[in-house]
Amino acid sequence: MRFLAVLAALSGMTTLAHAQQNRREETTAYTRAVKRGHDGVRQNDWQAATDGYGEAASLRPRSGEPVLFQAMMLRARGDLAGALARFREASRVSQAGQEDATRAKALMGVAMVLEAQRQMPQARTAYQEYVSFAESHTSIPTFVAVARARIQMIDRVDELEQTYRQVRERIAERERENRRGGGGGGGGGGN
Repeated sequence: MRFLAVLAALSGMTTLAHAQQNRREETTAYTRAVKRGHDGVRQNDWQAATDGYGEAASLRPRSGEPVLFQAMMLRARGDLAGALARFREASRVSQAGQEDATRAKALMGVAMVLEAQRQMPQARTAYQEYVSFAESHTSIPTFVAVARARIQMIDRVDELEQTYRQVRERIAERERENRRGGGGGGGGGGN
């Protein structure tokens, strides 16, 4: 009886050892894939970067980190639409508590891409979402001051646009009046 208990315990330990070995091998393969992706980006070899990050994502399908790397690569290539989709995906799949820093980076990436696409109201909302997340996760490094500055800049640009719109409307109205009335104030007067 004791022998069976010891055998069962050893069997459980062997299973645990195999599981730990499998995790180490997966971690090593993941690290290699990410490295290939990073190397591809550094060398402007976008296919190597895509392949490396794609493999990393397939090894950790429930992780936001490899998706974040894909998003950053797409942004570096100038594919803003693709980058936006991947940043959003990275934010969505980042595991709460374990990948909060990854989620924060993904949220900032969403805001930055929206701003680069000149989608200012959406960018402002995304920056606000980032600030809220960062303020509720103070243990991770964040760029709250940068996000707040971008919100202020978007607000300022919006104010200026409204002012310019009013000025343009007044100018257009004067031009219409001048065309109807023959111009009104022209030149000449004697001194």
